[in-house]
Amino acid sequence: MGDTFVLGGLEARYAAKLGELRRFERESGKLRRELAKIGATIQLYRPEWSGADVKPIKPRKPSRWGGRGRGIRTALDVLREAQGPLTTNEIARRVLERLDMPVPPLKELRLILASFNGALTKRIGEGVICHAGPP
Repeated sequence: MGDTFVLGGLEARYAAKLGELRRFERESGKLRRELAKIGATIQLYRPEWSGADVKPIKPRKPSRWGGRGRGIRTALDVLREAQGPLTTNEIARRVLERLDMPVPPLKELRLILASFNGALTKRIGEGVICHAGPP
């Protein structure tokens, strides 16, 4: 009796993955056709050209801040306006508030904190001061 629920769930999961695979296969075919068109256009200008030598460029994930560098620029603005030292956590929360973004789950917040910590550490001595100990 319990197998019915397990099998039903597994079949649903299998069907979902099969749907994803079909979608990726369609997208893959579209990309291959686009590559063929671009390659043919390049060969009009350079007949000996072959795409075999071209290294693929890994696509980037879009920035969570809505633009490259926007998060750290906002963090530096927050620091400029601060009346005293701030922790990385306080900086991140003020940046999120200023950009009208909700506070993300803890796992993603930790990634943001690490990102700000690394970016601000690189700027020590360039207008950013590191305070040892609690603020």
